[in-house]
Amino acid sequence: MSSSQILPETVPYSDPPPLGYRSEQGRKVYIGLMIAFAIVTVAGPFAIQFFEQFRMQRQFEKGFTIVRSFKPELSARWGDFLVVGTEDQYVGGVGGVGVRGSLVAFSLKDGSGVKLPMEANGEIARPLADSAALAVLANDQQVYLITIDALYRAEKIQGGISVERETQFDMAASGPGEVQSDAILIRGRPVCRSSTSILLLEGKPTLLLGLRRIDGGLDSRGIGLNLPEFMTPANEPSTGNGEEPVIVAPPGEDLVVSTNNLHVKTASLGTKVYLIVTEGGKTVYRSMEADEFLRPNEPVDDLAPKPQPATNDPADWETLDFPADLLPLTILPSSNVTRLVMRDVNGQFYSVYERTAEGWSAEPRLVTRADLEVNADGEVFAVPGASDDTIVFITNDVAHGLRMHPLINGELQKPIKLAGWAAQPAVAYYLGIIQWNMIFGFSVLIFIGLVPTILMAMFRTNQLELSDQTVEMASILRRGIARTFDFMIFSIPPYALAGYYIYQMDWSAVIGTFQNGNMVEKELTQWAIWALVVGLGYFSYFLIVFLMYCWVEGTWGTTPGKFLCRIETLRTTLRPCGFFRSILRNAAILIDGFFNYVVGVMLIGLQYKWQRVGDLLADTVVVRTYRPQHNSDEI
Repeated sequence: MSSSQILPETVPYSDPPPLGYRSEQGRKVYIGLMIAFAIVTVAGPFAIQFFEQFRMQRQFEKGFTIVRSFKPELSARWGDFLVVGTEDQYVGGVGGVGVRGSLVAFSLKDGSGVKLPMEANGEIARPLADSAALAVLANDQQVYLITIDALYRAEKIQGGISVERETQFDMAASGPGEVQSDAILIRGRPVCRSSTSILLLEGKPTLLLGLRRIDGGLDSRGIGLNLPEFMTPANEPSTGNGEEPVIVAPPGEDLVVSTNNLHVKTASLGTKVYLIVTEGGKTVYRSMEADEFLRPNEPVDDLAPKPQPATNDPADWETLDFPADLLPLTILPSSNVTRLVMRDVNGQFYSVYERTAEGWSAEPRLVTRADLEVNADGEVFAVPGASDDTIVFITNDVAHGLRMHPLINGELQKPIKLAGWAAQPAVAYYLGIIQWNMIFGFSVLIFIGLVPTILMAMFRTNQLELSDQTVEMASILRRGIARTFDFMIFSIPPYALAGYYIYQMDWSAVIGTFQNGNMVEKELTQWAIWALVVGLGYFSYFLIVFLMYCWVEGTWGTTPGKFLCRIETLRTTLRPCGFFRSILRNAAILIDGFFNYVVGVMLIGLQYKWQRVGDLLADTVVVRTYRPQHNSDEI
């Protein structure tokens, strides 16, 4: 048998895969996908930010977007809508820091919002962006919005409410006193009360009201109404609320003026005007025709106050036997019943008195803050309801936001939420930071952690040989989750402290202080010192936390977040990295964090040892929890 030569089996030759990759073709595809990922991650946030600014601007042009606190100054019923004038404190947002006025409308039936388009002549947005609403007046036919420099008329239109500027004026330059949150409609035109006092004129107590009738401009008037003798004011100076009416004393007459303890509320319904006056624990009430209160086309008064209404008999006032510690909150007249809402001096409970054809109710309906579930620092208002047997309490505090509490036939109903607690200026500011940095920021971080992790799992090998040991490298997603968890642990205390002080801060006062053109150097110095102390405190805290973090990582190779994710930081020799190397690698996060950590992620994705800038500088790697394998024969 002849022997034959046996040739070895022919095996086709192929290049080995690139180091750290599964194949050469996969490496090319992987690098292309990573470059596309980097472009999207860098350009995406800029595109989203541009779109968000464009969207907010479009919303601001089309209609009122209520995103901050509501502080109703005056409210009135208008059909089925509750119309509320607000002082809207913006912190950030469209237009920067400033005081903005708004007109907010809600259905009295279910609290649903009513759209308020800003389309009339395109003028409604500009003035309301510069001056807050002083008052909103409404009846069944019309609504007027009064600001510091203009009068706006609102009308119902299909799908909402249209607002148009009717008259311009300068409220601040028209004379002493400020328009209070008490205004009425007389013969369909707005009348604001600017000052109030009781004076002794010719031995008789007289209620002196300073009024501004807005009809093509500002028409300032003084109205005098005789009061019952027992309302004679105590001898006190005309100070306390900053109002000093101009008075010409008759010869030989000693005038006594009371403003400190005087509380007046007015209301109107149809052709009727209603007044309630409380002074020194004494309360009187009356109703009168509009022509008796303010005659049409009457000339502007001279400086000497004198009675003007056709009926000015002190006997027309009703004496109300109310507790001395009650003050008027509002008058709510309707077709068959008139309600007075009184509050105690501490604002803890509210008494609702009713007047029908038979007279005043013997016992009031008592509503407490506990019934309304409003905090001690919250505000309480009362407005007419959707029907004659309903009134609505509006409450506004940081804990609950803006809510309506219908009181129907004396029974308090379940509150209706109009705007949540997040609408408060301080809370909105703080939540705005959280929303952007945590909701959007976390979404970006998850994206830049998840996408490269998936790509690396598809095209790369995570088993590497380091220092004669095979180790499994930590994925980008695990590293990102660990760092986020560590950041949250160490950042919760200072952010919680900041949130508490932001919650407590009176933002209206703060903004008002910095908008005050007469802000003195002492106030600026105090704010500068406060900011410096707070800044140094937070810097010291984060420096200490940073050094502790580096010490823990350098000594044991792990941190709380890394421990939960079962990864650790080691030198490339698989020994603990040490304190100073940890400082170096964590300080370099400032470079790795550029463009939402794209720099660090791209280096990890392309480096053989999965290292970012900090790892390259400190000669460290992040691996799955590593335990050296010992031979079983070793002791």
